[in-house]
Amino acid sequence: MNTIQSFKRFMGVFVLVLSCVFIVPAFAQAICGDPVLDPGEECDDGNMSSGDGCSDSCLVEPGYTCDNSNLPSICDLGCDITVVNSAAPAYNTEFPFLRLTIPLFDPTVFDQFMLADGISPQDSFSVPFLSLTFIAELPPTGWSLDNIQCGPANRVGDGSFDPGDVPNELSGASLDNIVLALCLFTGEATCTYTNSANEDQRCNLTVEEEVVHPTVNTVNTLFPFNVSAGELDESFEISDGEDNTTPDLPLSTDYTITQTIPEDWLLDSISCDGDADFTSTVTDNTVEVTCNSPGEVSCTFVNRAIIIRNVPTLSEWGLVATAVFMGIAGVLFYRRRMLKI
Repeated sequence: MNTIQSFKRFMGVFVLVLSCVFIVPAFAQAICGDPVLDPGEECDDGNMSSGDGCSDSCLVEPGYTCDNSNLPSICDLGCDITVVNSAAPAYNTEFPFLRLTIPLFDPTVFDQFMLADGISPQDSFSVPFLSLTFIAELPPTGWSLDNIQCGPANRVGDGSFDPGDVPNELSGASLDNIVLALCLFTGEATCTYTNSANEDQRCNLTVEEEVVHPTVNTVNTLFPFNVSAGELDESFEISDGEDNTTPDLPLSTDYTITQTIPEDWLLDSISCDGDADFTSTVTDNTVEVTCNSPGEVSCTFVNRAIIIRNVPTLSEWGLVATAVFMGIAGVLFYRRRMLKI
């Protein structure tokens, strides 16, 4: 094979490799309108037209909801509803919500979700046009719902209803905690639920420090602690026999107590008790406490010092052996002299 033929064969292989690298991925790209729901597509109704709910780039158009359960996508006019939770204090307390949507043409949808101010303060969902949506909050123990504000109207408004109109799915919710949203055509609305902790239903959380076999060298050791929950972030130091109380904490909230273990110390145990109804979970140097009723909860951290014993070195053992040998030799020498006398 001459040089020209070798070059032609090389170029042929090179072009084939380029085709695999640059041409094949082009065919693997998402194609809007195929109809296949490819990565990056919110819908695919089988066409490249906009204005029908699914745009020419396969994105859901404002004011529409698209059902992708059976392709091609079926897009209808609808409303976007956002539920927001606002709590004071914002300690990441979880608030349960119920949502029941009753469309005129589609099946009823019922679901439950949790919102927590500071972690996941809102949730959004779409509902079809000509539908009723009931939204209810179930405030946890120790919390009250202060008010509900929904807006703007924009064809989604608060509906008035009689107690007898409330569906069975919402029977556990107070009538004052329920909003009825009407989706007539298309639009959007945001409903904000504002909550506050009840002043007469609070929990006091105390952290106590206990040292096993305290000595003169350990009695003044300070142990750092941190109590946190959402915007609550309290740090303090206490020594053996001391305690620290964080008062007036809202109920139904997870509080995390963490000890930073000092050097040359071990944490033996963490235990909690009290007259309040509570739950606690211990993980390493942390305990998570949830107060479910007013009262007192006390968590005790028990530590012990790591005792380091000095082991004699070889030279130290040599000195000990020499001293013992000389002592024995001295005793023998003394006895011999006494016998001669």
